[in-house]
Amino acid sequence: MTAAEWGGLSPFYRLILLDSVDSTNLYAKDLARQGEAEGAVVIARSQNAGRGRRGRSFYSPQGDGLYMSVLLRPTLPACASLTLTTKAAVAVYEALRARGFPCEVKWVNDLLLRGRKVCGILTEGQTNPRGRLAWAVVGIGVNLREPDGGFPRELADIAGALYAREALPEGAARELAMDILARFHGLYQGAERCHLAVYRAACPVAGRRILVLGRGEPREALALGIGEDFGLWVRWPGGGEEVLSSGEISTRFV
Repeated sequence: MTAAEWGGLSPFYRLILLDSVDSTNLYAKDLARQGEAEGAVVIARSQNAGRGRRGRSFYSPQGDGLYMSVLLRPTLPACASLTLTTKAAVAVYEALRARGFPCEVKWVNDLLLRGRKVCGILTEGQTNPRGRLAWAVVGIGVNLREPDGGFPRELADIAGALYAREALPEGAARELAMDILARFHGLYQGAERCHLAVYRAACPVAGRRILVLGRGEPREALALGIGEDFGLWVRWPGGGEEVLSSGEISTRFV
């Protein structure tokens, strides 16, 4: 991909196209600390230290995925950073649905296709002394096609891809990136909760038995729905209810 191929992209964005990088998020965070204005988009053909939530790695082989990070300087309190993640999730969800992929969002930041993870989103940021975001980086990784030889063993039962290896259309990465960025820009300019209804529809978790992870021992719960601030409303086995603003869930083994 070259910059000349990106005609029609909003002038809000400035592209930084790389063949390989440790992590697009790390690269964009360095730009943020150096004072780069919002709208910088780092896109790489591969990552050798791709990052996911909770310190996990994100498998990023060359040419098989879309790996990009967007630098933002939102006027948001740090506690509202979840809205950036969910706006990115909606942008990816709508772009994939427009291409005929029946995906859904797994709260809070993964997109699943037929039960397998095809996209992960990682939002990182820094606050200022007033408790507001000084900057934020939204990283988006999409598995476009199956890697040569398949996914690593530890991902074989979890990860999926949009296309079979031989079926990836020419220019698919660029076209998908442009669509996601256009949709995200519209959402970013909108109100904090402008995408709540779409996010709820994209994340059909209400009524499902889930495992809540990342808070000590996994705990079973009944998901009741998505709250007004994009938290997950759950009911514990003893009858108590809580809205989770962070964490991770699994529906696979419940």
